[in-house]
Amino acid sequence: MLLGFAVIRTEYREESTFDQDIRIDTYRSSGAGGQHGDAAGVTDAEGDDDYLLKIVQALARTRLTGNRTYYVRSDGSDANTGLVNSAGGAFLTWQKAIDTAAGLDVGIYNVTIQPVGTWAATAPITLKNFVGSGTVTLLGDTTTPANVSLVTTGAHAINASGIKGWVLSGIKVGTNTAGYAAFNISGGSSITLNGVE
Repeated sequence: MLLGFAVIRTEYREESTFDQDIRIDTYRSSGAGGQHGDAAGVTDAEGDDDYLLKIVQALARTRLTGNRTYYVRSDGSDANTGLVNSAGGAFLTWQKAIDTAAGLDVGIYNVTIQPVGTWAATAPITLKNFVGSGTVTLLGDTTTPANVSLVTTGAHAINASGIKGWVLSGIKVGTNTAGYAAFNISGGSSITLNGVE
């Protein structure tokens, strides 16, 4: 796929690039004090204006050169890298680890997310797709899954729509509110469950 951008200093011009039709509107506008700046609005054929952002994010993904593990602890911080199993290295939330893994190009490698302990939440965690043929595993305690649990109030525990390549292993998942489920899975998702209570 050829990625091309045009900076056009006229009132308006449409271009088609990539393998599908997108619209690039570029124009020059006057700002305060007579300053000029270029602005571009990009949409795909369905009008998705986040299209360019999605392309740039896909191109900017970190490509793994080996397996990777992210740690999640109640004394961690989402400002950490998640790569060290300590208060100063681990993430604070499962969702931060999931979002980080989803931002990678895993290639042929695997990502493991290892939360520790019991977690209570009022919002679900949402599994997300990632790039590559490896897997992302949410790994708790395979001997005693109840040692790593996620229990929500007023929400499903885990949401997934159109997700592929995820493995959930050794965790206990549930909700304590009627009308909600431990898993809210849709859109043809394919998730492997091993030792999940």
